[in-house]
Amino acid sequence: MYQFVAPRDRRFAWASRRGTWSRDHIPRVCPECGASRKRRVSPLVLEWLPGSGLVPDFCWPGFNDEVVVSQRVRELLNGEIGGTRFLPIQMWQNPRLGLLKRPRARLMPRVWLPYEGPPLWDLQTDAWCDLDLDHAGVLLAHRCSICGTDHYTALTNDRLLVDPSTWRGEALFRLRQYPTLLYCTEQAKSLLEARGFTNAGFHLAGEIPE
Repeated sequence: MYQFVAPRDRRFAWASRRGTWSRDHIPRVCPECGASRKRRVSPLVLEWLPGSGLVPDFCWPGFNDEVVVSQRVRELLNGEIGGTRFLPIQMWQNPRLGLLKRPRARLMPRVWLPYEGPPLWDLQTDAWCDLDLDHAGVLLAHRCSICGTDHYTALTNDRLLVDPSTWRGEALFRLRQYPTLLYCTEQAKSLLEARGFTNAGFHLAGEIPE
């Protein structure tokens, strides 16, 4: 199995994540364990950064925990893989950028609003699996009595192993022990790479036993 990761190819546009965040919990940090109690909810809001104006098929506005894909990727995943959801995104641009003289501003490589590029989507999956904790050498260190967050010890095995009883054949999935990261099977990786999608990145993370 592979983890989706940003290749950090500076030929392509880069965006930061501005929101949107839930306001369900106050305080925003658990007073017992320090875990964030904020949740990123739809819509995902992007702010394009200077450096390039070339919009790729894969964008990475978080820390490998957000995957934004083009319409081409959406069509392939819907047709060949399934089990995915594509949520709308919004874009924000600092209003002060509009005060720059237009000819000078356009010399700065970046994606400008109003956006004129291909449709982009927030890639999500509802599939969840568990690690084989014994193989990974991971132990449940603490379960917070306030927010219920599980805190695990560090990995002692570099390669993750999915508990096969929790995997139902999904091509894209997340792990409950690392809920922010998105993983895929080797079949899904090969399919995406074969289509030549730009700015796609994968890291060999482990395996799913048969």
